[in-house]
Amino acid sequence: MVFPTNQLVDGVADVFDDKPKASKEPEIDIKSLHAKIGQLTLENDFLGLKRDRGPGGAA
Repeated sequence: MVFPTNQLVDGVADVFDDKPKASKEPEIDIKSLHAKIGQLTLENDFLGLKRDRGPGGAA
C-alpha cells in the first residue's frame, strides 16, 4: 500500500497532536430536503403506493 508522503506526514501529526481537531460537519440544506420529501410523497401517492393501500388501490 503506497501513500503520498505529505498525506502520511499529516496523518502522523494528527495522531500525536494534543489539540483535538474540530470535526467538520457537512452543511445540510433543510429546504431542499423538505422539497425532496414532498416530491417523493407526491410521486408515491400518484402511483398508489400508500402504506394503507397496496399497489393498485386494493384495501
